[in-house]
Amino acid sequence: MWLQEMAISVEELLSVNSVAVGITLLLAIVLGQWAWGQWQAMRFHKAWAKAQGALAVNDLAAAEEAVRACTAIAPVSGQLRRVYGSILARSGKLAEAEEQLRFGADLEPRNAAGHLDLGYFLVACYPDRIEAAVDALSRALECSPELRATLADAPELHGLRQHERFRNLLQTKG
Repeated sequence: MWLQEMAISVEELLSVNSVAVGITLLLAIVLGQWAWGQWQAMRFHKAWAKAQGALAVNDLAAAEEAVRACTAIAPVSGQLRRVYGSILARSGKLAEAEEQLRFGADLEPRNAAGHLDLGYFLVACYPDRIEAAVDALSRALECSPELRATLADAPELHGLRQHERFRNLLQTKG
């Protein structure tokens, strides 16, 4: 009688094994994802350190290559895209720089820094595109109205002071 009570049917045994296999597979997937994330983070930090080192000695080609590797790992980082755009601009690759700066601003639409970077870039590199620069600076002010005084005093934006729309942006909104 006790033997009958202890006996496990084949269906029960398979059911227990299926659960064990399922839990084991789930654990393997979770650990695999964690290991993949750790490996990606290690790759990112190594490439980022290389980029910082290259920028420290003004090696723009090496910095560009390292930051490009970073963007392959973290493609939706607005800050990283803006750094990449800055390196491209310093390298004279203005069309690519604008693309990266726009992408960085678009990835973080409520971050004034991205719009400021784009606006300053357009003023410095494309003086014939004042409207686009004012649009970017306007979006920056929508995100952070307290930047008005900073923009009014920025020597880099001196040429915009004759532009009526820019002057209107600088007026205190009340």
